[in-house]
Amino acid sequence: RYLTRASTGVRARLERLAGRLNGAQAAQAKGSPDALARASADLLMLRQSAFVLAENCSKYADLFEHVGFVVGDELDHFADGVLDAIERVQAFQ
Repeated sequence: RYLTRASTGVRARLERLAGRLNGAQAAQAKGSPDALARASADLLMLRQSAFVLAENCSKYADLFEHVGFVVGDELDHFADGVLDAIERVQAFQ
């Protein structure tokens, strides 16, 4: 579920974070003290969220490396999902 296209998946989470990043950039462009404070808080949250997503993807990669044989033929599908998620998170960071 975490690696699928579901609303709780990495892809959907990154899309929501991208929307917040756009909002933070727009707030910075306004330049008012309130907008800058909001942008600063949003950027901190975005950095933390991207870090958590990257850590989760790394843990999935480690898990599949150690016990992927249990999954059998589905491993390629799951591994592709992990690699795609890692690439997206790295691009976001």
